[in-house]
Amino acid sequence: MLAGLIAVAVILSAGCICSVNAQGAVSSYQAEGLAYDGTYYYYMTLTGISKYDSNWNLVTANPNAAGQCGSGVDHMGDGKVYNGVLYAIAVDDSTNDAYLGMWETSNLNFIRSVNLAEVPGNPLIGAQSSAAGVTVNPSANVFAVVSYGESPPLQSNGIQGAIYLYDLTTFAYKGVISPSQTMWNSQGIDYYNGHYYVSALSDSQADQGNFSTGGVFMERTDGGGVTRIIPYSRFVNGGELEGIDVKSTGIRVVCGAYVYTFTAASPYNLVQTVKLPTQ
Repeated sequence: MLAGLIAVAVILSAGCICSVNAQGAVSSYQAEGLAYDGTYYYYMTLTGISKYDSNWNLVTANPNAAGQCGSGVDHMGDGKVYNGVLYAIAVDDSTNDAYLGMWETSNLNFIRSVNLAEVPGNPLIGAQSSAAGVTVNPSANVFAVVSYGESPPLQSNGIQGAIYLYDLTTFAYKGVISPSQTMWNSQGIDYYNGHYYVSALSDSQADQGNFSTGGVFMERTDGGGVTRIIPYSRFVNGGELEGIDVKSTGIRVVCGAYVYTFTAASPYNLVQTVKLPTQ
């Protein structure tokens, strides 16, 4: 059931940060993922999806999006809008089976889901292998998926934080991209301008729980050149880094109960914060 709709924007003087309060969402408010199609925002909560307009007024919501993907599925992840469809990861926390769910962007009606555990050759199976987010790389005709847990198989160089690829049409497993630097507990991913952008909680398994080593990382499509472009310290309200969306208009990242928008080029200035509904 939709809550009341309120969106309050406070615009400060030129060059300052714009702060927005968004209100109204689906039944569970834990922030998980974000997608932006240039007009509308799609906010993935623990079990559902909310669609907002450009001013963060609630348009519609699907409170049971996770459950639509399969029996026992109870945890949404990050997603991406492509050709009028919202693609998002949804996970059964009891088994860690991950599903690629699909919804119509116009009304958030469910289309279908693919159980990645049933895709031949897919390595994202097991207790520490939970998929966390998906994006689309149209140049390579693939979905790109990150894993929150220990990405299997452990890379030969000991580096973790791999990106797993699936065919954009058939969903067949296409292989893995091994990064040049560990990104531990990856939660969100996007593709933009020839690079993957990953939001991760730390830069090593040893630092798990030490968010200060996390942030937004950028890497080439071959996994090389991993660079932390936005450190965790820039997310001033704290919380866990979650989903990410990258466009020429900005890098948008969910952290805690906020969406932060940074400029898409260095020095990645913070230009807006949006307070998401928490109750």
